[in-house]
Amino acid sequence: MKKNQRKKQQLGDYKSLFNSLSVGIFQTDIKGNYIAMNTAGARILGFDSPEQLMKNRIRSSELYANPKEREHVVKQIKEKGFLKDYVVKGIRPDKTTYWLSATTNIIKDKDNNIVGYEGVFSDVTAKVKLEDNIKEIIRFKKSLMNISSAAISMEDYDSFLNLILKELGMAAGCCRAYIIEFNRDRDRGIEIGQEWTTKGIKPEIMFLKDFYAKHAQEVTRNLKKNSIISSTSIIGVSAKEKKLLEKIGIKPAIIIPIFVKNDIHGLIGLEGSRHNKDCANENIKMLETASNILSQVIERKSLFETLAESENKYRSLVENSNYGIYIIQDNRIRYVNDNLVNTIGTDKKNIIGKEFLRFVHKEDIEMFLEESARRQSGQVPFRRYKARLVKDDGSSIQVEICSSFIHYNGRGAIQGTIRDMTAKQEIEKETKKLKQIIRKIKPSSIPLTTKEKFVFYSIAKDPFSRDKDISLKTGVPISTISAIRNRLRKEGYYTEVIIPDFSKLGFSSLYIALESIGNKNNIPIKKQKDGPITSRLEKHPNLFYSLESNNSSVRFTLSSQDLDNGPERNSTIKDTISNSKHFSNDNVLHLPFRISKFARFFDFSYIIKNRLYLDIDAEGAVQNKECITFRKKKRKFTKKEKIILYSLCRFPSLNDTKLSKKIKIPRSTISVIKKRLIKEGMIRKSNIPVFSRIGCELMTIVRYKLIHPIDRSTCPFMESPFSFLIGNNKRELICLSLHQNYSMFKATVQDIINCLYDHRFINTEPEIKIIPLESIHELKMDFASLVKERFRLDVDF
Repeated sequence: MKKNQRKKQQLGDYKSLFNSLSVGIFQTDIKGNYIAMNTAGARILGFDSPEQLMKNRIRSSELYANPKEREHVVKQIKEKGFLKDYVVKGIRPDKTTYWLSATTNIIKDKDNNIVGYEGVFSDVTAKVKLEDNIKEIIRFKKSLMNISSAAISMEDYDSFLNLILKELGMAAGCCRAYIIEFNRDRDRGIEIGQEWTTKGIKPEIMFLKDFYAKHAQEVTRNLKKNSIISSTSIIGVSAKEKKLLEKIGIKPAIIIPIFVKNDIHGLIGLEGSRHNKDCANENIKMLETASNILSQVIERKSLFETLAESENKYRSLVENSNYGIYIIQDNRIRYVNDNLVNTIGTDKKNIIGKEFLRFVHKEDIEMFLEESARRQSGQVPFRRYKARLVKDDGSSIQVEICSSFIHYNGRGAIQGTIRDMTAKQEIEKETKKLKQIIRKIKPSSIPLTTKEKFVFYSIAKDPFSRDKDISLKTGVPISTISAIRNRLRKEGYYTEVIIPDFSKLGFSSLYIALESIGNKNNIPIKKQKDGPITSRLEKHPNLFYSLESNNSSVRFTLSSQDLDNGPERNSTIKDTISNSKHFSNDNVLHLPFRISKFARFFDFSYIIKNRLYLDIDAEGAVQNKECITFRKKKRKFTKKEKIILYSLCRFPSLNDTKLSKKIKIPRSTISVIKKRLIKEGMIRKSNIPVFSRIGCELMTIVRYKLIHPIDRSTCPFMESPFSFLIGNNKRELICLSLHQNYSMFKATVQDIINCLYDHRFINTEPEIKIIPLESIHELKMDFASLVKERFRLDVDF
């Protein structure tokens, strides 16, 4: 009895000792199932107790970061009988990683068969990290030595940038390293960009340059606060931009600023680093050192460039001067520029080393010697005087000489300039002629003042607004607004049109023909064998808008199913296209009013605001928040209403008094009917700018095939400041836009296409037609003829 008690006590003592050790002790069977584990070992592996480890039936292979590594370890243990102090990387149930140093023996049964493994292990994560940091510091120091050596012996700046990127990228264990240098004017984008990538990584330098150019100010502001920062914390980008970054695989890690003369010159970016954590202090200092070395190189390069530029400017100034320049030393010519050589009319070899007096008129030699003596004595630092020079052919010319005393090659000399007075007289004569011609030339455009820009935008945004309304919004006096309005109209800055409500006239659909888009066999529109379709469309009675260039044309026409004007007049543009052998219905966009909407319909106010760079809030002018939807109900018109509606479309710029004299209807009647039509939304006014006056060079037509219907709330690009017409039905969308140039068009349209792709409205590239405005030889907008045809009016005004 006492013997059993002693055994239990000894067993308890061993168990207590087993669990009190700071190292892990374990036993597993041949498959890796744990048979025994002490408390310290369970906690190192990420469990609260050995019981929890046993209960979850965890195998040793599940605790390896790389399960295949256990197979390699087991193979070595079987070959040697044990494995001592081997280091492996493990992973805990909470997915954190750690490093273990272990010693393992095999367990055999009485028949000498392996039945399991036993051993001890300890956590050496801190030691491994310390060793990695030491290795990283050594790598950084080696890289700094290479960078310093290259900076001292630098011959080519681009090669030096490539070296510093490669050294820093490899030292930090990055997949991408780049240097971005800002333009002096940061609003103009990036000046220089260099990139280094590891093998298999796609370069993204163009995207990086565009990205940092867009966020240059925000990046600069945050870099001034921190010496080295994580790029994910500096750019407050939208969800769309973050998604774009993830899409192209950029994983930012570290950004190091480059300071030149106490101002941020650019940055060094290290991306895709294995160290997705804050840098150690030692590494931060070394990165700052690398940045300082680069800053010194940039300053030295800038100094050399400045000196070289100054030297080139001085040499260019002297050689290309409109004055003859000379240097005299010991009474002989030591230097002359090309202008003086041409003035004398000989070669340089016949001038250099010769006495200057041989080129001075004999009657002016004494005066020239006296003036030179005064310069050398310092009595008069410099003075202008007139003299005559003798040319190589023996003729003389009147010149103006200005000379001064200088040191040349360590000794005194006289430097002077010679101006040919004959040339001056000729220039003065030519100048007088040019001034007379300039006075006769009228400027092609008149620059707009700030007030004129605000008024121009206001009358485009709300054309029916009175001068008093514009005055309240802009703060410009009423009399000034009236004068500006008249001036803009007189100088041809815009034209006025009245646009009626098509549905109230009985129309139900809008057709837009885009010729040369989808053209079968790519046959030019003017060369069709079955007759030019352009001329056929021009005769269509419901055509109200058309433009035609060398190879493209756009036609807007209306269709109504309840009109009965005969088979020829009732045919729609779609029917006309269908009868052509070379065109298909794909050339025609059909916008039924019952399912279509127009975010813009000949509204140029957004374009004017963008081109004039106006910063106007929502109260600056009337904002049309809702999409334009033509009403379905057909309206009945009286005879006077028909005539007045036609007259307003025919003469949109006339006031009620002038219109009354024109159509022989009392002014009061016109005013009442006009207000009624405006109130009902029957008509709306649009001021169309002259495109060349607002600096536009291109018109673009973009047609999208929609996957599902689109609306203003789900697609931000509907607010694009470049479009003057945006219309869509359930399956198609069309945009007509004006652009300053081709570069602005590419940037704008690409943003729109990306937006539509992101929102899954389209899955194919849109059809794009670019029409240079200078190539348009016909531009027509006529709503009056449409109204006249619809009402069958027999009027001659």
